[in-house]
Amino acid sequence: MKSSKFQALYGNLQPHDQVTSTKPKRAPRNDALAKAQTQGGDKRRFLVIITSHRRRLLDEDNLCGKYHCDLLRYSGILPSDAPGQTQIQNRQVKVASKEDEKTVIEVTLLQS
Repeated sequence: MKSSKFQALYGNLQPHDQVTSTKPKRAPRNDALAKAQTQGGDKRRFLVIITSHRRRLLDEDNLCGKYHCDLLRYSGILPSDAPGQTQIQNRQVKVASKEDEKTVIEVTLLQS
């Protein structure tokens, strides 16, 4: 009875008297996030425009595209989000209904 209560409260956690190892488990890794091996560096420059279509517009300081740029970088679309290689612009457009709310991300190659 006691162990089923523990399981219900804490899921997969084990009580301290049943722990088999004190060593932390290795964090899962994803090969797609590994750094790409390049020769001579990447000379391409990109423009990323993030347009947020919203019913209620945000203050300019709350409109942040960092999350979206990080996702573009992790997926391999952008090699880097460094200031010398990627220019990021955030925009807002006011829409009338909730169904029209969306985020549009445009990536343009400026120079290769």
